Amino acid sequence: MINLLVGVLTDRYPEKLERCLKSIDGQGTNVGRVVVCNTLDLDHIPLSKAIVEQYGWTFVVTESNGTCSKGKNSVLDYFATTDYDYLTLIDGDDYFEPKSLSILENVIAKHDPDVVGLIGSSAIVGDQRIPLS
Repeated sequence: MINLLVGVLTDRYPEKLERCLKSIDGQGTNVGRVVVCNTLDLDHIPLSKAIVEQYGWTFVVTESNGTCSKGKNSVLDYFATTDYDYLTLIDGDDYFEPKSLSILENVIAKHDPDVVGLIGSSAIVGDQRIPLS
């Protein structure tokens, strides 16, 4: 069984965060979900937290230095404290297409890769491009 954590990184734009969470909700079979809020703008945190709580997901606020790399590292730091085997990271102003997480789970189950890239209708695993149709 694939043990996948979806890490959503957000800093502001709660309306886009909600679109992102909707795109993830209901996808995957054994998928954990965490939203890491890494921002210098503290005014939007309460609304973002309220949105995340509607989904019953974990919401974590981390200290920001104003760079996106600090936020991405915060997601990796959180992942390191969990029992999940795999992590997929998405920015809170982006979204997954339907079935993306199921496709990702299938690729992981078949190939046990260290890194996977989903591009259009293909997965990149190592130096192989694998059609997903």
